Amino acid sequence: MKRCFIVETKSRLRICCRETVEAEGLEPDVARDGPRRCLRIASGQRYFAVLTDLRMPGADGIAVLRQVKESDPDCRSSS
Repeated sequence: MKRCFIVETKSRLRICCRETVEAEGLEPDVARDGPRRCLRIASGQRYFAVLTDLRMPGADGIAVLRQVKESDPDCRSSS
């Protein structure tokens, strides 16, 4: 199953995003803020797609996308 990484600070939006990607047949991996996403990406985890919040404590969504693209240039990303 393809994995999708979701980074969202708001609990309700995280739940909505998780349910949406599950309905599309993807396996969601969810984080609520920038520092948590750094650990997962740095650990070498690869994702089919990334959906991220733009404004977060500790890191913005653009920084998330840059780090993902550096780690895995084939990953699809959206903010």
